[in-house]
Amino acid sequence: MKKFFLFTVLLFTSFSLFASEDEVKSFLEKVYADVACTANGVSSDYEFLVERYCSSSFRWVYDEVRRLEKESGEAILHFGSGAYDLFVQCQDYFESVGFEVSDVERVDSASDAVYCAAVTTRFTCDSYEEKEWSFKRYVYVVDENGELRISDFKTPGEKSDYEIMRKVLSVM
Repeated sequence: MKKFFLFTVLLFTSFSLFASEDEVKSFLEKVYADVACTANGVSSDYEFLVERYCSSSFRWVYDEVRRLEKESGEAILHFGSGAYDLFVQCQDYFESVGFEVSDVERVDSASDAVYCAAVTTRFTCDSYEEKEWSFKRYVYVVDENGELRISDFKTPGEKSDYEIMRKVLSVM
């Protein structure tokens, strides 16, 4: 009976240690509400978004790449003058931008509980011939010290932003 009780307690405890898909979706919806405010011109503090929502390992690599960009004066991860937005994947400004978070699922990982979600971005821009655009990015989320954080961004068919930045740092 003691073994059964211990097993039951451990089982329920392990379920509570990992975020649910709904919690990850809610987290990303909050993140992208802040991103929309930044992209739509309500705020211009993009670096704050990286600091607030990305994991410490992602931020470290990102900060190192930004430092190299400033030292060399060259764009490394398409940052240009710093306007490239990892969350939105562009450096242009539009009349409006909106987001939809979907397909949240846990990814099998050897070391951590990692979730992946598809985030569809929709832009409108009256000054371009094509008025509406949309594209999808994958956003990876981990639990870092009890808080959800973004650990990577990936455009379908391309290497992830973390992979690109790590490669840059390995050759510098």
